[in-house]
Amino acid sequence: MMLKSLALLLTALLTLHLNAEVHRFQNANQTQSFFAELTGYNPTTKRVSVRMKNGHTKHFSITLLSKDDQAYVIKNGKRLAIGNDIRVTLHKFKGKSKKELKPRIVNRIYPSGYSISLHNRSKKTHTQITINYTLYYSVQDYLDPKRERKEKTGTLTCDTIYPQGTATLKTEPIDIITGKLEPVIKNVQRKDANGKPYTEPVVEKPGGRRKDLLLGCKVEIVVDGMVVKSVTDGTIAIENSDR
Repeated sequence: MMLKSLALLLTALLTLHLNAEVHRFQNANQTQSFFAELTGYNPTTKRVSVRMKNGHTKHFSITLLSKDDQAYVIKNGKRLAIGNDIRVTLHKFKGKSKKELKPRIVNRIYPSGYSISLHNRSKKTHTQITINYTLYYSVQDYLDPKRERKEKTGTLTCDTIYPQGTATLKTEPIDIITGKLEPVIKNVQRKDANGKPYTEPVVEKPGGRRKDLLLGCKVEIVVDGMVVKSVTDGTIAIENSDR
C-alpha cells in the first residue's frame, strides 16, 4: 500500500522533460567544436540558444555553425525550446449540474474535466502547440459498488502563447453522475399469531446509489510528432484506486 501511495505521489508531481541532448557543434569552417545542449532556436532572429557543460546559456547566430549543425538546429530547435520553455499545470473543473429523472432513478450529472494551462517562461512567442490528453474516470452501477475504469482521449491546439504569457484550454467534459435508484416496495397482507391481518412492506426490487469519479488526466505536448513533455495529475498511477 505504501508503494502504491508513493507511486501516486510521484505521478501527481512528475513533469517529464525532454532528455538533455548533448550535441557536438562545429563552427562554419569546421575548425573548432564544442559540446552543448540545444535549448532553442528563434527562426525570426536566427538566434540559437545552447546550454554549456558548466550550465551557462549562450546565444549566437545560426550562421556561425556548420551546415550540418544548422540543419540540426532547425530540425530540433522548436521542440527543444517548447520542452524547456513551457510549464504545464492541470486543474479539475466541474460544471453546473443538471437533474435527470428516469423510472426509479434520480441523477445529478456534473460535466467534468481538466483545465490545461501552458505557462511560457521564455521571451519568445510559441505557436501551434499540439496537446494530446487522456481523461481517466470510473463508472459505478447502482447495485454494485465495484467501479469500471474508463478513458477518454482528445487533442487541443494552442495557436499562440506570448512571452511570459499563459494560455489555458479545457478538455471536452465527461458526465460524472451521482444518482439514486429507488427500491420497489410491495405491501403484502399477512396475519399475526392471533390471526389478525396486517400489511407488511416488502422490498421487491432493491435500491442503490451511484457515484462516478474523475480519477485524473495525462497530458502530452507534441511538436512535429514527438512528445516533448508529459504531465499527469490524479490517481491514475494506481490500479483499482477508485474502489
